[in-house]
Amino acid sequence: MKKPVAVVLLLSLAAGLPALARAQAARDTAMDCVVASATEQHPRTRERSAVEDKIMELERDGCRGLISGDPDRLDRTLARIIADDGLLFPDGGGIVAGGQNQRLMFKDALAAGLKIEYEPTDAFVSKSEDM
Repeated sequence: MKKPVAVVLLLSLAAGLPALARAQAARDTAMDCVVASATEQHPRTRERSAVEDKIMELERDGCRGLISGDPDRLDRTLARIIADDGLLFPDGGGIVAGGQNQRLMFKDALAAGLKIEYEPTDAFVSKSEDM
């Protein structure tokens, strides 16, 4: 009686392998995070300004930099997306002040296995471009 269950399990696993292989290949080659699917899942409802397009470009590049596995690219990404005068409030309390401390915190967390992947879908900037 256990053979049919094993066969169903093997067929289920085999059916999922091509999708897993495609997902891994996309990650390994294009490093699109989920950016490629973001356009399909969240179509634009308005035209973006040049500043908003630049923000989206930086967000996508940041996402790719975080998953790249390249230490130099990760350093450049963290330096670009973390402000020198920012504050982070980690879960469990405390404050991480300053860009260098925050970059070290993220590098340590990523080295320990933290995975950060996100889906930039849109950017909104005021007409005066000050917000």
